[in-house]
Amino acid sequence: MHIKRTLLGLAIAMLTFGALGCDEYGKVDQGRVISFDKEKQTVTVIQDKAMDSQNPDYSIMPPHTYTMPVDPAERGADPKAGYRMKLDVEAKTIRIFNPNTKELENLPITIVDVQKNIDKQHPLVFDKDKNEAKKFPVVDKDKKAITIYSGRQKMLATFSVPEEYFALPDVTWDSGDEVRVYFKEEGKALRFMNISKTDIFKKYASPHGTRGGQIPSLAAPPSCEESFMSEYRFFLLHKILVLTINVLILGALTVAMYLASQAPEEFTPVFLKVFGGSLLPIMIAGFIGKRFLRRSVDSACGDTA
Repeated sequence: MHIKRTLLGLAIAMLTFGALGCDEYGKVDQGRVISFDKEKQTVTVIQDKAMDSQNPDYSIMPPHTYTMPVDPAERGADPKAGYRMKLDVEAKTIRIFNPNTKELENLPITIVDVQKNIDKQHPLVFDKDKNEAKKFPVVDKDKKAITIYSGRQKMLATFSVPEEYFALPDVTWDSGDEVRVYFKEEGKALRFMNISKTDIFKKYASPHGTRGGQIPSLAAPPSCEESFMSEYRFFLLHKILVLTINVLILGALTVAMYLASQAPEEFTPVFLKVFGGSLLPIMIAGFIGKRFLRRSVDSACGDTA
């Protein structure tokens, strides 16, 4: 008899866990762009497995394709495509997405020259007279040499690859923009952030400027790209909320089972009274918390519903 009652209590608790644990939020995909169709407004990304800005690992296959958001407020700058995923001069390899085979390939390279600690304003990579960055990669098919600049690694490198790979387009040796996509439905981006072309540390400023500092009331509101970073915080808070609610339910279940076991003849009424009385405020607090987080996410850059 007690076993049946115990199972009843556990079943009620599990149903509650399921109701509160359902994730109403979408997902975030981050990676490097290998294709952008401006006419069809689609972007194709190879996802970053490591999710580490300093040591990314673009290796999750197959690539993911998304339609871009229609609302301009929900998207950043159009991305640049490129097939270079990783250049490792120490290991003397380069990882590319081969447009012919549609697969990732690790190619051996022969190092011609490597210069490190080259920032984006260095004369080797920036034309001060024109006030613009020099164009890379530079592919010299006669000399069988490729020169690329990696801003993340602060490195200017010249190398050679097996001869047959020089037949690939120059975009093969270029790196695509790093982007972040927020979606709920597979293949349909609700928000799109071009990380490579976004200064997430830029402070909001009045378009006319102020003397003696910025006046907050005149500051421009955060754009979609700037507010995108906050979504990770909301996702984390959501997980913490669900975990907290579940722990409270477990605590209520434990107390209800203990008190009910003290009165075996009235086990079910005592259990339902104690557990039900505790469950109601916990569920109310959980739904209010989830509603607050959902409204915060949706208002961060427009309603995504």
